[in-house]
Amino acid sequence: MIALLNSYIALDGIGSFSGNEKVMKGTVRLVGAGVEGISVGDVVFYRRADTMEVMYNNKEYVVIQSDKVIGKT
Repeated sequence: MIALLNSYIALDGIGSFSGNEKVMKGTVRLVGAGVEGISVGDVVFYRRADTMEVMYNNKEYVVIQSDKVIGKT
């Protein structure tokens, strides 16, 4: 399994928000140490420009710093 650095989260289920390609949403799958207020399973919104994309076990994940999250549901 992947271990994330402090303050990072990994997302999947990635899609754009209301057709806006600059604001994206995804489901949190991994949470790094020190992240508060965000849990695995949360759906979060973030800016596409703030992301790093990685492949793990043939699945794409987006990794972002937790302070780059715009909002969550």
